[in-house]
Amino acid sequence: MVNRQEELATRYQRIVDEYMAEVEESVREFEETLKECTRQLEEAKESRRGAKVDQVGESRQVGNHGTQGMRGRIFD
Repeated sequence: MVNRQEELATRYQRIVDEYMAEVEESVREFEETLKECTRQLEEAKESRRGAKVDQVGESRQVGNHGTQGMRGRIFD
């Protein structure tokens, strides 16, 4: 009976170890993906800021006052 319990405990531990290894790998992949997404987001923000700076003072730029028109809108 002790042999059977030891066998089950060993088997259970192996299953837990394999599962934890998979979880750790998934966490590493998630962290890499998160870092890449954060980097891309920062690049997009910088690109957008650069585009806005380029548009300021452009002579043929059409005014954009949002969906409510000029009145009632403080910020666009």
